[in-house]
Amino acid sequence: MLDAVEAVGDWAPLRALLGKRGSDGADNSSYPTEVLLRGLLAGIWHNRFDPALEAAIADRLPFRRVVGLSLQDRTPDHTRLWRFRQETRQ
Repeated sequence: MLDAVEAVGDWAPLRALLGKRGSDGADNSSYPTEVLLRGLLAGIWHNRFDPALEAAIADRLPFRRVVGLSLQDRTPDHTRLWRFRQETRQ
């Protein structure tokens, strides 16, 4: 399912609405808003939240693809995913 969503999904309009979070530079530890939102959506679609979602993104290629992470990219930890979920509720 995740590969199908990625194949038909057009993230460009959503990317424009989301804007940018964090700052540029080597010391930036923030993840793009789009990556975090895609992660939360993948978690909702597969009933995985925070620790289980972190593990799925780190371990499963379809999750990495739909979230927009390469094999070399760092995986958002469950605390970061939880904080982003809390931010979106406000």
